[in-house]
Amino acid sequence: MAYPLSRKILGPIFKRRLVSVEGLERLPTNGAFLVVANHVGYQDPVLMVTALALHTHRKIHAVAKWKMLRIPIIRRWTGIIPLMKDRAKTVAATLHQLARGRIVLIYPEGTVNFSEVIKKTKTGAARLAIESGCTVIPAGIRRVSAHPKTPFAKYAEIFTGHMRVYFGKPMRFSQKDLDDVSQAYIHDVHNQIMQAVALLAQKKYTPLR
Repeated sequence: MAYPLSRKILGPIFKRRLVSVEGLERLPTNGAFLVVANHVGYQDPVLMVTALALHTHRKIHAVAKWKMLRIPIIRRWTGIIPLMKDRAKTVAATLHQLARGRIVLIYPEGTVNFSEVIKKTKTGAARLAIESGCTVIPAGIRRVSAHPKTPFAKYAEIFTGHMRVYFGKPMRFSQKDLDDVSQAYIHDVHNQIMQAVALLAQKKYTPLR
């Protein structure tokens, strides 16, 4: 009950900080899908969830590493999937949500990246796409303000940051057991997804080899 209530109260407030959102019509109207985005600031999770939740009227399950979000009551209320030291547990929890037809948001960069190049990406999103067989929606986030210069300014963006969001065309990959695919195939899927994200975000991306 808390999630729909917060969506109605906080949604319109956060929505004002979304300078523009394009491609919402590309989001599936039902079923599970995985949103894969670049990460440009600490405001990203809050505003991305706002954009998705207001359009779909569904709960968004985002993979996040903040320790405070591992508290059970906060995790249930926000829909957060904690990024744990044992990555297998995070993967299992994410696959569980996708199997239940949920929407999952993930950032392969794993941390905020202010540069014009997408780098040091993890292949978790590609592995989830392969193992679940669900639709993948690439998303590009673009900053609309200068990079914060201090740690305080970085965290302040949670409450003050603005951004533009662009959702790309849906992508599908054949559902396969990861034990049956090569590392080269995983990298190929990862590169396809991240190249789409980079194009939407207007950033450069060097494919994994």
